[in-house]
Amino acid sequence: MVVEKMAERVVEGEKETRDIYSLAIRSIISEINEEYAIGMIKAVYSKLIKGMALTDEVREECLDILSEIFKRFGSLLLKNSTLVNKDELMRVIPEQLSRDKLSLRKKSTNCLGAFAVILNQRQL
Repeated sequence: MVVEKMAERVVEGEKETRDIYSLAIRSIISEINEEYAIGMIKAVYSKLIKGMALTDEVREECLDILSEIFKRFGSLLLKNSTLVNKDELMRVIPEQLSRDKLSLRKKSTNCLGAFAVILNQRQL
């Protein structure tokens, strides 16, 4: 899947092209319908989680993409609880709030807000 290769480039690719691949993925997210979204989310999710353990720049791009997924496909994620690991995300996203880089903390706050919509009462 093309979007999977782009996610690899966001996480493992060159710094100069990282933002281009991230923007392309976010554009796909805004245009794709729910029927194809399941495959797209499955393809990129593990790579985005992997990216959350790398540099601040990679983390920022991963948070932007995750935010778009949560905003656009929140209802789909509620219906298909196995698409993303909510417990893992509840650990990884808040960890970014303690980072030194202000822009990373801001992006993690936005991502956390978008993520909260797909959590149940117990998880909140």
